[in-house]
Amino acid sequence: MGNGLDTIELGSQVTELWMTPRQTTTPRHIIVHGGNDGEFYYEGKASNGRPDSAYFGEGMTRFTFWFDTPRVLVLPSTVEEIKLAADMDDDLKGEHRSLRRRPQGLEGMDAYRDGHEERWLQHGGPL
Repeated sequence: MGNGLDTIELGSQVTELWMTPRQTTTPRHIIVHGGNDGEFYYEGKASNGRPDSAYFGEGMTRFTFWFDTPRVLVLPSTVEEIKLAADMDDDLKGEHRSLRRRPQGLEGMDAYRDGHEERWLQHGGPL
C-alpha cells in the first residue's frame, strides 16, 4: 500500500505491546518472538481493516482484543488470559483461525518450529 507498516517484529523479552489504531492504519502482520509475562492489547478499528496474522512466542501470557482480531492468530502455550469484547461482531469472532503452540520439548515441536516458524517469519503467512 505504501501508507503504513506491513509487518512489526519484536524480540523475545516483550512485557507489553499496545496497539490502538482508531481509524489509522495497522500492520498487516504482528510477530512477537516471546515475552516476559507479556501482555498484548489491541483496541480500535483500523482504516486498512484487521491484521492478517499475529504470532506470539512463549512468555506472552495475556491478550485483549476489542473490536477486531487478526485473521490468523498463533498463541503460545503460556497463555493465561484472553479477552474479547462482548460487543465484537459475531462474524469477526468466527472469521479467524486460532492456533495454540505446544510447549517446547514435546515430541514434534522441533520439527514444527524448523518447518513452519521460519516460513511464517519470511512470508508472514499462515503456518
